[in-house]
Amino acid sequence: MLTTELAQRCDEVMGPVLSHISTADTARDLDRLRQLVGEEKLTYVGLSYGTMIGQTYAKHVS
Repeated sequence: MLTTELAQRCDEVMGPVLSHISTADTARDLDRLRQLVGEEKLTYVGLSYGTMIGQTYAKHVS
């Protein structure tokens, strides 16, 4: 499957939800989870793409 075909299929399956799945959205979700468990700070270890999520969290959320 070509990358363009995969992207089209993803759009077909995920529809409007796709525009809400980003690194920034994930960082905000992590912060909301932190709040829900009552923690002042997030303890997080991110590997591979998780490092980008951690950087985004540190830059925009914390």
